[in-house]
Amino acid sequence: MKAVVYDRTLGWDVAGVVDDVGPGVTRFLPGDEVYGDNLALKGGFAEYALAPVSALADKPAGLTSAEASTIPQAGASALQGVRTAVAASRVLINGAGGGSGSFAIQLCAQLGAHVTGVDNAAKQEFMRSAGVGARWQVSVRGRVGGHTAESAHRRCGGREIHRAINRGTRGERGASPLRAAGRFVRGRAGEDLH
Repeated sequence: MKAVVYDRTLGWDVAGVVDDVGPGVTRFLPGDEVYGDNLALKGGFAEYALAPVSALADKPAGLTSAEASTIPQAGASALQGVRTAVAASRVLINGAGGGSGSFAIQLCAQLGAHVTGVDNAAKQEFMRSAGVGARWQVSVRGRVGGHTAESAHRRCGGREIHRAINRGTRGERGASPLRAAGRFVRGRAGEDLH
């Protein structure tokens, strides 16, 4: 087996305190708390990372760096995936217990949408804890034993789904539960969700 050598430290999402800035940088100063998506240079798994100013934003004061570092990729993907969901719509989220899925659950909750979350059964409690409120529900189905978004749809009584969000890598499986005018959104890291 041949070893894989990377020329950069992996990790796109970064958060922390600015240690130093390059010549001409005026937006941030040493000591500023920042976070961002450092897709071009990576380095999120390192103690220090270089990032262009355009990849960073001021870290929200109420978040720790660890919390802020979860937002750039997963939060943006979830926002793109649910951006046209509306109150009372039915949204099926495949991979609901992961980063993008947990953000998508919360965004749908704010809209008043009904969410069916599909993921590993071990993540059920986490998915429920994402914020079940009085105005919406979360139905949790596990992927144990080969359950997919489509089989979860059947197990939920076959109600029509307005929007399905799939963060998996198994192709277009999961699109068939959609109503005729529904939208299937598929995305992986680095892929735009339309």
